[in-house]
Amino acid sequence: MEYGFLSLLPPILAIIIAIITKQTIISLFIGVWLGATIINSWNPLVGFTYTITDTMIPSIADPWNASLLLLVTTTGGFVNILRTTGAAQAFAEAATKKINTRRKAQNFVWGSTYSIPWEVRWLPCPPSAVTAHLLQD
Repeated sequence: MEYGFLSLLPPILAIIIAIITKQTIISLFIGVWLGATIINSWNPLVGFTYTITDTMIPSIADPWNASLLLLVTTTGGFVNILRTTGAAQAFAEAATKKINTRRKAQNFVWGSTYSIPWEVRWLPCPPSAVTAHLLQD
């Protein structure tokens, strides 16, 4: 079945809700739910069930997505610990004493991007396998 204009409704609704409420996760969920409801003959209960069982659970169970969720959760927890303990403020104060020009700030940001190889540490498989898989598609 061709959905035509109806296929644009879920992303448009998700974007509008995200802009109004500033809640991206809830907005994305509502967009996916609306899409599942449209696909399932406008039945909201079947759309909700489809969203959970056929979309969310398989996505979370995927090893790549699970490792990404772990990375985001761990990083968010670490940032929260830094903010709560005041370490972020102390680092900012110490950094502003040494990094006091635009050039130093730019060099610091450039250097810090290479200081922690996140992608190598958190990938479920080596980067060469990931690029090989992407090149096959």
